[in-house]
Amino acid sequence: MDAVCSDLLAEVRTFRQRFPDVRYVDLISLDIPGHFYGKRYPIEMLEKVAAGSALKLPQNCVLLGTQGGLFKIGDYCFNDGDPDAPRRLVPGTLKRVSWEQQALGQMLITSSGTEKPIVFEPREVLAQVLERLGRKGIFPVVAFELEFYLFDRQLRDGLPQFPRDPLTDDADDQPNMHIERLSRFSAVLDEMVETARAQGIDATVITAELGPGQFEINFGHLDDGLRAADWAALFCRSTRGVALKHEYRASFMAKPYLHHPGSGMHVHVSLYD
Repeated sequence: MDAVCSDLLAEVRTFRQRFPDVRYVDLISLDIPGHFYGKRYPIEMLEKVAAGSALKLPQNCVLLGTQGGLFKIGDYCFNDGDPDAPRRLVPGTLKRVSWEQQALGQMLITSSGTEKPIVFEPREVLAQVLERLGRKGIFPVVAFELEFYLFDRQLRDGLPQFPRDPLTDDADDQPNMHIERLSRFSAVLDEMVETARAQGIDATVITAELGPGQFEINFGHLDDGLRAADWAALFCRSTRGVALKHEYRASFMAKPYLHHPGSGMHVHVSLYD
């Protein structure tokens, strides 16, 4: 057993000792639109994968569309028979999922770093960019700021509705950047930050933004571009889950309302040589 497998196995066994009630772990990876796909593994099978057993998923899961269906890229998807492709566990990403009703874990998987990486997998694309920068002696330090909207859990005619202030039951229809809005929605926002930190994400500053139910949460700087991107992706998943737990919906769409500000994903990048 090589050192990577040994470390992964130790990570899984430590997790099992800490969370003996967790029976399943979601192994998740990003598609091109930024949604997670994957499989739910029994925790004892995860030990076998950590020890070196093969982990494969259909190659073209990466091509899943935002509303279902697959998008053709060259000969992929429709002409290649949709072969399985190897994935590997991403060390250090096995964490407890606290927003689900049942006890669960989650762990990132990727084709990047395997013997046959999927060239259009988002994480592999970023890994190649970072490798090219490294060959030039350039090393980025990265920090993300993610804006998002909270909606009421009930849609109306398929459209999102403003969230209601849990203290007054008023709709958040007169938004501004006043600090009081953070207090009114503090229960859900605080849990979003604490859940992110439990996932290993350095979530820091919370801001009330200009849209109805719109907020922003910032992350600390990292000199590991892949890990910074992992943080952003994992934060989106946990934030949606925590919002549902509090009877809201969370959306990172760029423009969910026609007449209100859009949401941005700001990326601060410093390049060092």
